[in-house]
Amino acid sequence: MAQEQAKEKPFPIAFIDTNVFTDEKDGIAVYVKAIKNVESVIFRINRVSHSIKAKIESIENEIKISGSTISIETLKAKQEEITRLQREYDKAEKEFKELFQKTKREHLAPIEENIRKELADFAKQHGYKVVLDISKLYDAIIIWNPDPCIITKEFIAHFNAKHPVTNSQTQVKLSEPR
Repeated sequence: MAQEQAKEKPFPIAFIDTNVFTDEKDGIAVYVKAIKNVESVIFRINRVSHSIKAKIESIENEIKISGSTISIETLKAKQEEITRLQREYDKAEKEFKELFQKTKREHLAPIEENIRKELADFAKQHGYKVVLDISKLYDAIIIWNPDPCIITKEFIAHFNAKHPVTNSQTQVKLSEPR
C-alpha cells in the first residue's frame, strides 16, 4: 500500500510543522511528557539563583529606602554583600545553564533522534522525497505548490500510536546543587 501511495504522489514534497510536536494537546505525547519532566526539575534547581537575586534586590531596596541616613560603613558593608551575592548568583546561573544543557541532552535528545528516524521512515513509506519543516522556513516563500501536503497531524498520530506514553516511563532525576 505504501508503494501505491508513493506512486500516486504527483508532488513528492511534504511539509511538517515541528513546533506542533511540543503542543500539550496535539503534540507528540512522549516528547511533551519529557519536556514537562525536564522543566519541572530545572525549575526546582533554578530556585537557588532566584533566591539569591531576591536577596540582592532586598539589599538594594534597603539602601534606597535608607537614602542619606545610611552610614558610610553600613553602605560599604551592604555593597560588599551585594558584590558577594552577585558572584554567587553568577556561579548559580552558570551551573544552572550547564545543568539545563546536560539535562536536555540526556532526556530530550534521544527522543528527538527517535522522532527524526521515525519521520524519515514515515516519509519513505508515504512516498515523500523531501520533507520541509515549515517552522524553520522563516521568511521563505513557496511560490508554487499545486498539492500542499502538510503531514504534521498524520505523523504525530503515527508516532503517538507507535510510542505511547506509559506510567512506567522514568522521571527525570537530578540532584539539586548544594
